[in-house]
Amino acid sequence: MKLRTLVGKSFKLAPSALLFHRLTCLRTLVLSPQGIYSMSVLEVLPSEVNRLLHLRYLDLSNTKLKELPETMRSLVNLQTLKLNGCYLLCKLPKGIGELSNLRYLEVKGTLSLKYYPRGGIERLSQLRTLSKFVVSDGSKGSVIGELGNLNFLKGRLDIRGLMHVKSVNEAKLAELQKKKNIQNLGLNFGDDQFFPSFSSEEEIRRMECVLENLEPHKESLERLFIRYYVGFMLPSWMLPVEESVLSNIVVLWIFQCPNLKVLPALGKLQFLEELSLMALSAMKHLSAELLKIGNGNSTSSSSSSSVVLFPKLKKLELSGLPEWEEEEHDVPTTSDSTTIIVMPRLHKLEICNCPKLKVEPHYLFPPLLETLKLEFNVNSCPALWNAAKTMKGEKALLTVKLQSSGVEGAVPPSATLLITLELVSWKTVTEVTNDKKVIKKIIKEGEGYERPNEGTVDNKGHDDDELFEFKMEEEQIIDGLDRAVMTTKERGGCRVDYMVSVHLNPSKNWLLFPRIQGVELESFVKERESWDMNTPDKIEAAGKEIEEQNVTFKAGKYAKASKRYEKAGKFIGYDTNFSEEENKQSKVLKVSCNLKNAACKLKL
Repeated sequence: MKLRTLVGKSFKLAPSALLFHRLTCLRTLVLSPQGIYSMSVLEVLPSEVNRLLHLRYLDLSNTKLKELPETMRSLVNLQTLKLNGCYLLCKLPKGIGELSNLRYLEVKGTLSLKYYPRGGIERLSQLRTLSKFVVSDGSKGSVIGELGNLNFLKGRLDIRGLMHVKSVNEAKLAELQKKKNIQNLGLNFGDDQFFPSFSSEEEIRRMECVLENLEPHKESLERLFIRYYVGFMLPSWMLPVEESVLSNIVVLWIFQCPNLKVLPALGKLQFLEELSLMALSAMKHLSAELLKIGNGNSTSSSSSSSVVLFPKLKKLELSGLPEWEEEEHDVPTTSDSTTIIVMPRLHKLEICNCPKLKVEPHYLFPPLLETLKLEFNVNSCPALWNAAKTMKGEKALLTVKLQSSGVEGAVPPSATLLITLELVSWKTVTEVTNDKKVIKKIIKEGEGYERPNEGTVDNKGHDDDELFEFKMEEEQIIDGLDRAVMTTKERGGCRVDYMVSVHLNPSKNWLLFPRIQGVELESFVKERESWDMNTPDKIEAAGKEIEEQNVTFKAGKYAKASKRYEKAGKFIGYDTNFSEEENKQSKVLKVSCNLKNAACKLKL
């Protein structure tokens, strides 16, 4: 057949090898499901795909592929390879570098893809699109220098695993300055599930040098995201902002940087419209950093009668700043010759999880502000807490007698305040774990009453804008998120705040590293409970569980294996209705469960 284009909108079965034998003239092959939020049944791509020598366009998005066949190296005419949403895909073919005409490699939403073959990507010199590049920690995986040859890249580039960069020279080889068409750049020192952990200041300094040598091209960069950076300071290419790489920046996110205390003079960025500062554990005097007029804290030497800081900023998010304390001296004052105007176009402001913030940062409330989201713990103000917990939506007038704090301000000590309070809405916050390291805030209630159980399969959830699918308690997502999802209803949404321990210095304690993630549970299929099974099903389920946990035990995950061995035993715990033959089978399984569970306990 001389068919040139095949679009499989609803494959009920995975394509067979025979299909590829017959359609050798294909130029376009789409095996991605076309329905919204749908997932393909495709788990293995037949090796016979190498017969499609004329193929130019291959879309395997939203399939359950774990790997691609090595025979794909024969597709030398392939120009576009789409793997978006392949959440189980863990590696690319070793011979991917032989796809010499490949121009577009899309891998957005590939949560398990943490390995690119060494020397493969760097040979794809014609690449225009590479949505994600992973720096590996092993000798066979990709290194940052492989980006050096890819000077035609454009649009978005997300570099992950920068904690694995071994030296400054290695970072220089990436030559980001030569990539003139990169508009959206992500510099992620961790990855989707793991955080960088450094035990000495020497290693932290190494990360500072790595970031210093990843300077992007100045003219094209519009969006910059820096994540999991453990350095004490930002690189020199961000200073001074008027002449730096940031001079044309529109969106800037700096988040999960636990040691960062100093920011550049971001207020001087003329085109910045969106700024997000999240989980900066060490940032104390944020106002002083945001409102810098020059490179230091002094006012500009300009003779202008007014200084406008953040002239085009429309959205500002400040979240997870546990040390932020507002001080009067943090805010620059107006001199006789200079007027300071702050964020005149700000429309949306969010301040969340800033427990030490006691004084209102008044400069953040410009006239054009349309949306204001303040999240605070009402327990910090007993008057508000006692009033709010009795309200149902009405307005209330509170008379509050201030106590002298010893701090001078506009309101005199011991004054009586009249506060108008209206309870507009509230969100339920629950502690997922007893140690308060995982806290869930319900954003959307969800439907029905059922929630996922421990063995739930085919969970489908949204992380930001991406749909991903996972099995509960299989370490496919971070543990804190896993536990939170187990208490969420179908189509329910939540925001999860959880802490991860990071060891920064041998002489110090472990640092609690905050992370915030929003998830909506699209759907789930629960694992069958024992009471829904007949006797043969119970015996089969117990045997299968034991086999799976034998692998878990060998991997050293003793706590998980012990829990699941106990569950396997419960499948066959009530044997009063078992036949003689079924009793024999169940006794063998019970002995196996008990012995292996005991072995787990000894290891714990």
